[in-house]
Amino acid sequence: MTRRRKAVTLFLGLAALLLLFAVKMAVEVRRGEEIFWLAELWAPAAVLSIGLVTGIEFLMVPNHPAPSAGLAHPKPVKKARRAKKAAK
Repeated sequence: MTRRRKAVTLFLGLAALLLLFAVKMAVEVRRGEEIFWLAELWAPAAVLSIGLVTGIEFLMVPNHPAPSAGLAHPKPVKKARRAKKAAK
C-alpha cells in the first residue's frame, strides 16, 4: 500500500470515527441527558490531533540521503595472478 493510500485511508477512518462521536453526542442531547462538553470532547480532540499529524506524515515525501559518489559506480574487482595460473 502506498503512503498516499495509507494517508487517505487514515483520514477516512478518522472522519468515520469523529462522525460516530458526533452521532453519540447528538443522541444523548435528544434524550435530554446533561452533557459535560469538556468530558465529551477530549477523546475526539485527541483522535483528531493524532490522526492529522500521522496522516500529514504519510503524505510528506520521505527524506532519503543522496547516494555517495563512490557507491554510484563500483570498480571491477581485479583477479589475482594465482587464479590465472591455476586456470592454465
